[in-house]
Amino acid sequence: MNPFRWFRPQQDEPRIEPSQGARLRLARAERQHRRSSCDLIRVALDEVDRAAELMRRYQGAHGGRSRDARP
Repeated sequence: MNPFRWFRPQQDEPRIEPSQGARLRLARAERQHRRSSCDLIRVALDEVDRAAELMRRYQGAHGGRSRDARP
């Protein structure tokens, strides 16, 4: 008995060509995913900028040193 009988090597080319509608839906989903990913990255970068600005304000208001700063 072959323990790998369930395993089939992945094929580079699909046996059945997807329809034009399926290709369009896939392309639309990929664009939406890419847009969502870019939006998430943009939000994360905005949060990093906001945190850096708050840190600068805090350090400016407290003599340029944060509480956790080491001498």
